[in-house]
Amino acid sequence: MQVGEKIRNDGALRSQGSQPFARNRSPFVTRLLPESGATVARLAVLAGGKDRLLSVREAAEQLGLCTATVYGLCAEGALPHIRILNAIRIAPADLVAFVEARRVGTARSD
Repeated sequence: MQVGEKIRNDGALRSQGSQPFARNRSPFVTRLLPESGATVARLAVLAGGKDRLLSVREAAEQLGLCTATVYGLCAEGALPHIRILNAIRIAPADLVAFVEARRVGTARSD
C-alpha cells in the first residue's frame, strides 16, 4: 500500500443497505391528547395570550436590562415573580406595575 491510498475494506462485516423505519400509523400528538375539544381549547389558552408568564430573558428584553439584573431584582424582592421548580416567571401585569412604581417626574394622583 502506498501513501495516500485509501483502505477500501478493513475486514469488518457491514450491512449493504439501510432499511426504512416502519411508518407511524398515527401522529404522535394525537395519541397524547384526549379527544375532547374543550381540553384542546384549554391548552391553547395556556400556550399564549396577554396573560402569558414571561421568562427572565423576555422580561429583561422588555426592560432593556440584562438577565443578571432581572435575577437580582427578583432575589431582592423588588420584582414580583413566580418560581416553578428552577425557573422564574414574571406576570406581565407585575412587570407593568414594577415600571410604573419607579417612574420619575410624573405627578401621581393618590
